[in-house]
Amino acid sequence: SYESERNPLLRLARTGFVMKRMADLHVLMDEAAETYGIPESEFLKDWRRDLKAERDWRMQVYASSLEEPGQAVELLEKHRGNAFELLTLLAYDFGKYSEDVYTAAEREVIAAVYEEVCRCSGTCVVSVPKWFIPRHEITERNGDLLWQNVNVKTAAASGGEACVYQTAIWSELNHPHVTRLLGACHVGYPAFFVVEEADEITQNVLRR
Repeated sequence: SYESERNPLLRLARTGFVMKRMADLHVLMDEAAETYGIPESEFLKDWRRDLKAERDWRMQVYASSLEEPGQAVELLEKHRGNAFELLTLLAYDFGKYSEDVYTAAEREVIAAVYEEVCRCSGTCVVSVPKWFIPRHEITERNGDLLWQNVNVKTAAASGGEACVYQTAIWSELNHPHVTRLLGACHVGYPAFFVVEEADEITQNVLRR
């Protein structure tokens, strides 16, 4: 889904998520090599080196394409993007991944894009709700779930404010007859809730 996203700024807002998955893959390969006594191949060495070079090149492309003031917002509008959605995703990704996953260049560029969009759009996202889960971290573009034992429910009421209001209440509920809410996404369309997988009776209630 990362490659199919046409808006380059929304791709930028997935930087930490994508690179964390790559890092996890590296860890698995290292563990397998250590377990079976397999020395690191030239292929893996080249792959690691190429990945680092690609990350550096990617940030250089973003930095050079956004040198002029206002270019970030122009790019966002060109792809019919939404400043609030972008800023929410940037803030989430930065808060979750900047310390352990980002390179120094990624931290610098993503922070600069965030500040530029805030300045030019007049919109600012100071914090992200603790229950927030971005769309790309829960579903693939074809609808397949990345998480196990969960259900994704589209919000009945349209609009992010209604989703925020309902989620704020639901996230505080703790009762055996209330399906557990794992998170929600109030930006983009449609808004949705992520709930733990329920039995058939509970699912029928949720559909009402």
